Order: sequence, then C-alpha cells, then structure tokens
Amino acid sequence: GGALQAREACALPPAAMSVIFLYQGRRHKVAIGPNTSLMSVLTEWCGGRRMDAAAYTLTHPKQKVDLSAPWRFTGLNNLTVLEVVKSAGGGAGAGGGAGGGGSVRVALQLPSGRKQGTFSPDATLGEVCATLGAAGVGDEGGKLSYMRRQFDPAEFATTTLRSIGLTSGAGLFRAVVGTGGTPRAAEPGAAAGDGGAAAASPA
Repeated sequence: GGALQAREACALPPAAMSVIFLYQGRRHKVAIGPNTSLMSVLTEWCGGRRMDAAAYTLTHPKQKVDLSAPWRFTGLNNLTVLEVVKSAGGGAGAGGGAGGGGSVRVALQLPSGRKQGTFSPDATLGEVCATLGAAGVGDEGGKLSYMRRQFDPAEFATTTLRSIGLTSGAGLFRAVVGTGGTPRAAEPGAAAGDGGAAAASPA
C-alpha cells in the first residue's frame, strides 16, 4: 500500500548530482558526489581532454567558487553552470584554484600535537608526512583525514595537495592511527582560504 511505497522511497539512494561546465561556449554535464571537491572534478575533466588542470579554474557570475570544499559545502545547486576559464598566471606553476597562490600551509594534527609546514600544491601526502616528521603514520597503518575524506597509506605517494583541492591558503589534516571506527573529521573551516588559515594557526 501507500505505507510500503513510502518506505521504499525513503530507502532509495539520493539523486545523483551534477555540475555544468561551460567551456568555449559549450556545456558539459559532469557528475559530482557530495564529498567531492570541484578541484578534483575539474582535474579529472581536464585530464580527459589533455588539458593542464593547473592552468584553469571555475567561475560563477554571482558568487566566489571554493574549489577545495566538498560539493555539499559550496552552497551551489544541482546543475549549477560554472565557466572553465584560465586561472590567473596560467600554466603549471600557477596556483590553479580561485585566487591563484602557489603554496599551501598545512597543519597536521597528530596524537602528540600539531605540526605545520608550507608546501607546493604538487607535494604528495607522503612528502607532507615525511617533512613534518610523521612518516610513521603510514608505516603504522594509520590514515589521514581531511574534510570528511580519509586517505589510506597506499594513497599517500600518489595523492597531491592539488588533487584534493588545496592550491593555496591552508588546510588541516588529522592523523588517524588505528582503526577504531570513523575518525572525527576536520572542521569545514580547514579548507583553503581565510577559514583554513585560521584553522591551521597554532592553538
């Protein structure tokens, strides 16, 4: 009856979300998940067209676009149209995200305290851990948590700050040692930009 149909409707997965990329007058519909950053989607989209993702950014006519934040925190609606444009400075050396830049301040929260450093957006998570004296996180089977995303040790060598949307500003990562359930996620304010800079400041 109606009650059964209602229960079945509630059990259905949420509708798929998409964003529309406008590039050179043509529209391209791109699927995006709630925890996926626009930077990672843009990087994948550019890669499929042999374009250098570091040379492009996304713009919206009415609001600033945060490429590093998960989609559900951007404030954008399903099927929002974003224009793919050359980023300021262009080229692989540019920041690649909104606002340009070229370095990322990383704060890594460890069980023993917080460590900080400045890195290129192309630095891998493994390089970040090694530089901050936290290489043992991966060796002990630990994970890194950033903006409600978890990265396994096997991903440290191939995941760059740029690939997860950090091209400038600051970001806060948490080292999760052990597998005792889902870790507490990094604060939404720990994304690149002013909010992330505040989150990455010493306590």
